[in-house]
Amino acid sequence: MTDRATPEGREAPDDETPAKGPSRWVPKGGLSGFLVTGTAWAFASRLLALVSGIASQAFLARLIPPESLGTYFLTQSFVIIASNVGELGLNRPVARMVSADVGQGRSGPALKVLWSAVEISAISAFVVLVFVVAGPGGWLASHVFESKAMADSVALIGLWVLGRIVLDIGASALQGLHRVGISSFLSGTLAPTLIAVVCGALLLTNAEMDFDDVVVLAASATIGSGLICVLILARPFAGVRASGPSRRAELMASTMPIFAAGVLQVGAAQADIWIIGAQLDSEEVALYGAAKRLTTLVGFPVLVLTAVVPPMMADLYARDERKRLEGLLRAATAAVCVPMLAGLVIFLLFGSQILTLAYGESYAAAVPLLQILCLERLVFTFLGTGSLLLVMTGHEGAVLRITLVSSLFSFLALYLGGRLGGTVGVAVGLAISSSAMAICYFIEAHRRTGIWVHANPMAMGLMMEVIRRMARARS
Repeated sequence: MTDRATPEGREAPDDETPAKGPSRWVPKGGLSGFLVTGTAWAFASRLLALVSGIASQAFLARLIPPESLGTYFLTQSFVIIASNVGELGLNRPVARMVSADVGQGRSGPALKVLWSAVEISAISAFVVLVFVVAGPGGWLASHVFESKAMADSVALIGLWVLGRIVLDIGASALQGLHRVGISSFLSGTLAPTLIAVVCGALLLTNAEMDFDDVVVLAASATIGSGLICVLILARPFAGVRASGPSRRAELMASTMPIFAAGVLQVGAAQADIWIIGAQLDSEEVALYGAAKRLTTLVGFPVLVLTAVVPPMMADLYARDERKRLEGLLRAATAAVCVPMLAGLVIFLLFGSQILTLAYGESYAAAVPLLQILCLERLVFTFLGTGSLLLVMTGHEGAVLRITLVSSLFSFLALYLGGRLGGTVGVAVGLAISSSAMAICYFIEAHRRTGIWVHANPMAMGLMMEVIRRMARARS
């Protein structure tokens, strides 16, 4: 392959690239059909991830005692935070830059982006790995969470973190190559599905597991998914030579604001598990983690909302059709709240039976947690997509400021809730801080755009316009 310099110092589009390189994956013609197809694949993948995630944890609840399951929830939370730190927020910049280069037929610079991301993430992953295995990771497990099993498994946990870093960055690169479906499947579905299948088979054969076995299984599933992702990613770049200057500085300039906000958001999302783990025993963590996992069933309709409305936000806001956009957003939010309200009613009436069916009799005590967490999700959703509207209309700075303040408030509310009321206090603290965050997004979105985003049950008929727009895009 011959490189041809451009005035910007980058590779010019090569006539052979579309046939041999990743540019052949760029959608031809209009993007509407591609967006609808990609949304459908991503939706199906997330649905499978939800089902397999709940199934795997339900199987584990029958294979290991509650204290071991609680330790697993803590370990999983630790892996999520550590891997997000190791990724340095590279996911979105990698997807954006790879997509931009490949879309213009510049396969060499696109490959340079990937190699630059590998160089950055290799250093950050090594630092995180040292932190987990030889640094404060073991101290955190043994002295903060007081878990000898977790402390003894730090080497396996480090490999799990490493596998997740590779998987997440690789899946983002596939997303930049317009492989939305396979990216969603690899990043969030394959590992929990493998865990569910293995645990289900062990349960059927009356086999036994301990905490170390669970960590080995989770780490192996994640590492295997990451290796598959790397192999798929290498295929379109076969025969392509990285060209152009290093993209490290460009990546770092793009990733640092995202990294700061992302770590705060992930930390706030996992803080409830950590606070319970630090203040209470592992059995309480198991009860809370089981209830929190079931609330994802209630929150799943939100995925429909976030998959459909962002393109409409950008489109209608750019054309200054704000009243029409407001009607669509409020109608869509109301439509999503209906199944969430039905789920809340079901959990209020039959929460004990559902928890017993899913996890066993010892988890029926988590009914109050399940109900509080479901109510929190409903209130947050009812107040609308304020943060998403701010991002899609160019007000990312406002989102970052609200995230910073609300994360600090969330940490304080969760800590005080745990001190005063145990797991129920943590759940109440989460509900209060989450609602306060949603109110801030709600008010700021209206102040910046003049658009109200809360649910309007009287306008649900406008959802037909959403369906018609998707149908036209499909055709």
